[in-house]
Amino acid sequence: MIAAVSILSLIASVLGNPVSSRLEVRQSCVIDSLSKVAAAEKCSTITIDAFTVPAGQKLVINALDKATINMNGNVVFAADTTFKTTGPLFTLT
Repeated sequence: MIAAVSILSLIASVLGNPVSSRLEVRQSCVIDSLSKVAAAEKCSTITIDAFTVPAGQKLVINALDKATINMNGNVVFAADTTFKTTGPLFTLT
């Protein structure tokens, strides 16, 4: 019996970790600041809580295909009269 356990342990160590090394899609993530956007883009459900986008920055979310996006609060864009931009301040793709 001990020999069988030893052999199984050896096989497991040779074959390596059966868990995939690639990152799995997370179920649910919350965005409450721009710093959380990159991590949330890998989630199947994204909840956007209330927060302020700093002046001169945009909110761009590249969500997974078929992701569910929930808005839970107001997203406020801080004003800066010197900030010149073309296109939208908020993009969701």
